[in-house]
Amino acid sequence: MNGDINLILIKSEDKTEEIDFCKKENGKWLIRFQNNSKVYKYNYENVIWHRDPKIIDHETSMIYENNLPITGMIKILDFGDYIKLIFKTGYKKLYERSRIIIEETSLTNNTAHCTFEYLKTIANHASIKLEGENDISFLRKQYNNLTMISPRSVMSAYLEGKPLNEQDRQAQAIFPFGFNLSQKSATEKALMNQLSVIEGPPGTGKTQTILNIIANAVVNGKTVAVVSNNNSATANVLEKLQKYEMLRFQNRQAILKQELSKFQTEQKYFNTYYTESNFKPLKIRSFLRFSADRILTILHEYKHNVKDGKVPLKSKLYNLFVYGLYNFNLYKHEPDAVISFLQKIYYETKIKEITSQIEEYEKKLDHFDFDNAMKEYSKNSMDLLKAKLADKYGAGGKRTIFTGDALWKNFDTFIKEYPVILSTTHSLRQSAKTNYLFDFVIIDEASQVDLVTGALALSCAKNAVIVGDVKQLPNVVISEVAKTTGRIFESFKLVDAYNYSNQNILSSILNLYKTIPKTLLKEHYRCHPKIIDFCNQKFYNNELIVLTDDQDEEKPLILYKTVKGNHARGKFNQRQIDVIFNEILPGQEINDSEQTVGIISPFRLQANELQRTIGDRNIEADTVHKYQG
Repeated sequence: MNGDINLILIKSEDKTEEIDFCKKENGKWLIRFQNNSKVYKYNYENVIWHRDPKIIDHETSMIYENNLPITGMIKILDFGDYIKLIFKTGYKKLYERSRIIIEETSLTNNTAHCTFEYLKTIANHASIKLEGENDISFLRKQYNNLTMISPRSVMSAYLEGKPLNEQDRQAQAIFPFGFNLSQKSATEKALMNQLSVIEGPPGTGKTQTILNIIANAVVNGKTVAVVSNNNSATANVLEKLQKYEMLRFQNRQAILKQELSKFQTEQKYFNTYYTESNFKPLKIRSFLRFSADRILTILHEYKHNVKDGKVPLKSKLYNLFVYGLYNFNLYKHEPDAVISFLQKIYYETKIKEITSQIEEYEKKLDHFDFDNAMKEYSKNSMDLLKAKLADKYGAGGKRTIFTGDALWKNFDTFIKEYPVILSTTHSLRQSAKTNYLFDFVIIDEASQVDLVTGALALSCAKNAVIVGDVKQLPNVVISEVAKTTGRIFESFKLVDAYNYSNQNILSSILNLYKTIPKTLLKEHYRCHPKIIDFCNQKFYNNELIVLTDDQDEEKPLILYKTVKGNHARGKFNQRQIDVIFNEILPGQEINDSEQTVGIISPFRLQANELQRTIGDRNIEADTVHKYQG
C-alpha cells in the first residue's frame, strides 16, 4: 500500500506499507499482507484507514516534539489526527498530532519578511565584520542559513513589531543570590513576560539579577541562554510582606543619607557666609513648633511680603495667627539679616529632622534584624535550588560525558543535562539545534549589541530579557558602515527603531515597544556616594538610591582641566599623558602594592600610549568600551 497517500492503523500501529490489500466487508476489515496469500479479518474498530493526506510545505514549516525541533524532513503528510514525516534518509515516522507542534515560519508574513531581508542585506554586506572575527562571511552564513523563524520566538514579534505574547505565569520567584526591591521587580517581570528590559548603571546588581532569573528557570525545568556581544559576558518560596517593607525602609534610609550629605555641604558654605556677614543675633518666638518645611514657607512669604525694607501690618498679623509668630521685633531688622537668619535655622532644623528619620529607620532595621532576615531568605532560596539540582542530577551519580561535537550531534540529550548555555549573540544559534527555542534568552550589555547579531539571538528565544543601560555606551558603528547601512535602511522604508547605524538592540526594542515591562535597578552598591551622585544627577534624574557610605574622604571626585594648546602627537595627546603621570598620580600618594589605578580614554591609540608609559606599575589603561560592564 502506498504510504504517501494512505495510512492504515491496525490496533494503533502503522502497517500501511506491509499491506497489499485492504477492504471493508460485512462490518469487518479484510486485510492481506505482502508476501502472504492469507486474508485476515479484523473487527471494525481495530482498523483505521486515512486517505489522501494534505501535504504541508516542509520548506516553510517547523515541527517540535517535547519542545525539541525535528529536522531533516523532505515531506510532511497530514492525515488529520496523525502526521507522517519522511526524512532525507528514507526513514518514515508517524506522530500523533496532539503530541507535536506544527508551525509555519513567520517569514511568510510580509512585514516580517521585509524586516528580515533588511537585516540579512546588512549581514551580507562585506564591511560588516564582528569584533574578533577574521571571517567577514560569518554573519552572512548565519542569515543565509536562517530560512525559518518560529512564530513563538521573540524575533518573530520583533520583525513584525507585533504585540508580545500574553503570558499566564505566576511570579513566585526564589532569590538564592540575594535581592533588593528593584531586583525583585526585574526578576518577576522577566519570569512573567515574553520580553522585558532591565536597565541600570554599573554597581546596581544586573549580574545578580541575571543569576536569580537563571536560578528560577532551572528550578522550573526551563532552558536558558545568556549572551552578550563578546565572550567576556558572561518551587515556590514565598516571603512575608514585612521583608519587602524592610527593603523599602533600607532604601528610604539610603535616600535620606544622600539628602543629609547634600544639606550638610550646603550648610557648610552657608555658615561661612553667615559668619563673615556679621549679622546681629536674632531669635524667632512662636506659640508653635516649626518644621523645616514650615520655616521654608515663612522664608518665601517674608521675601514676597517685604517691600522697601518693611513688612505690612496685615502680613505680621497673618504670621501671628497662622504661624504663632509673636516676636514683632524680628521685623525691625534688615531684610538680609532676617532672610539669612531664617535660612540658618532652616538648615539646622532640616538636618536635625533628617538625622532623626535615619535613626528611626536604623532602629526598625535593627529590631527586625534586617541583614540576617535577608540572608535567611536567600539561604532558603539557595537550599531549594540545590535540592532541585540534587533531585535532577542525583547525589554522587555519574554524569553523562559529552564530546566536543555534542551540540550538533547529540543536542537533545545535552540540553537536558546542561540547561544553561553561555554564548555570544552571533554564535548562539549555531550553538543549538536548528530551530531550537530556549525558554529564556538573556542579552547582557545590550547597549553594545547591534541589531543584526541581537536579532539572531532573539530567533532562539521563546522569552527574552534585555539587560543594559541606554545611558551607557552603545555599539560603535564606524562612518563607512553607517553610510552603507543608512542607504540600505532608507531603501527598505522601515521605522527608525530598525535603523542599524542609530540603534542598538536595547534602544531598538525600547523604541519599538513603548510600554514594554521595564525595570530600572536603582540601588547602587559600588561607588563612593559623591561619585555616583554626580552620575545620578547628570544622567539618572536622581532616581538612584546610593547604599554605599561616605567615609569622609576629602576629595573623592576631582576635576583636572588641561590648558588649551596643540599637544597632539599623531593620534594621541601627549600633554594629557604628561599631566596624568607628572601631576595627578604623584598628588594622590598611591601605594602600588595595595592600590590599583585605572586610566580610561575614549580612543584606542591614546590608551595604547598610556599603557606604554605605565611600564611595570600596577596601573591599567584601556578604552571606555573595554571598561564598561
